[in-house]
Amino acid sequence: MHAPGFSDAGNRDKGTSCHGACCRCPSPRRALKGRLAKAELVVVKPKQKVTEEQARARRKADGFKINGEIYVEPDRFKRWFPSQPERTSLKEQKVILAGREDTATIEKKIGGIEGKPRYYAIDVRALRRLASE
Repeated sequence: MHAPGFSDAGNRDKGTSCHGACCRCPSPRRALKGRLAKAELVVVKPKQKVTEEQARARRKADGFKINGEIYVEPDRFKRWFPSQPERTSLKEQKVILAGREDTATIEKKIGGIEGKPRYYAIDVRALRRLASE
């Protein structure tokens, strides 16, 4: 599966697949770093009263920055990485923090959002370290 905007046309005759040595697709961790840079992430300060305007912004956001950690809405994350192997790769590299083995998401209560939805939690330090490799 190729990252958006990338093609494997030049590699077909070489017998390589996506993310091989000749492929121009960015690695999932580099792609994630780029997606997060362009994402609409709302900074959330825990335990503070939320105005109606803040609640609206939070409902529309791609994710949240809370105490230096990033939480991404699952539907957005799956749109960025439709391939399960890419998401699994990020989890295995500890870029995605998971509280349980059976799921890659964690529950997080965020003011202005009903219930306690699940989000992909991104370890920013691990992402920075791995993306520079």
